[in-house]
Amino acid sequence: MVAREDIFIIFTMDCERVRRYSPPGGPETWELSECAIRGFSEGMGESDLLATFFIVPENAERHRALRLDLMSRGFELAIHYHSQSFGGE
Repeated sequence: MVAREDIFIIFTMDCERVRRYSPPGGPETWELSECAIRGFSEGMGESDLLATFFIVPENAERHRALRLDLMSRGFELAIHYHSQSFGGE
């Protein structure tokens, strides 16, 4: 058996559209979305940890200033896409 000294953990958060436009689910409101993203990033920061945010395009647009803040703090941003979420509005 090989002894392992390092443990690697990846923290991520999916940032969806609001629930009424998102078949896979999402927060009830854009305000709740922003609150959840801020809370998660602040919790990570308090522990000197970083995370990757997987963001659907509309969420990125709605929370542009927040995304810029996250990037400036060292968080990674990545595109997240559910094709079934973009057939309507």
